[in-house]
Amino acid sequence: MSTPAFTTDFGEAQNLNEISFSANLGLGVYYNFSPKIRLNLEPMFKYQLNTFDHGNSHYFGIYSGLSYQF
Repeated sequence: MSTPAFTTDFGEAQNLNEISFSANLGLGVYYNFSPKIRLNLEPMFKYQLNTFDHGNSHYFGIYSGLSYQF
């Protein structure tokens, strides 16, 4: 990034392959506290094929949220 005031180099990743594939598998679970408030839980498994030269290629996360309907 460059502006008249300063210049910053962001860097570059060295362990990425040119072609990669990924797959996501998840399930959404909802719990209604009331007719207007809902809790969302979404466990997700992510698998990345041929993305990195070395390191982890799979991840598991639980995504959550709270919804309010007007």
